[in-house]
Amino acid sequence: MSEKDRLDILSLLDAIDKIAKYSSGYKNAEDFYEAERDFDASMMNFVIINWRNGFEAF
Repeated sequence: MSEKDRLDILSLLDAIDKIAKYSSGYKNAEDFYEAERDFDASMMNFVIINWRNGFEAF
């Protein structure tokens, strides 16, 4: 495995951990959505996952 691949995998795992951390503790999706900081941080980590997976424009 190349060093770049290893770093990409570590970035993906970090983003997944952050999504789990930021989205935990909410009773439902609406409460999570209304918690703008946690919701936005989670969405940004989905962007990072997509970017690390080689985003292809439609």
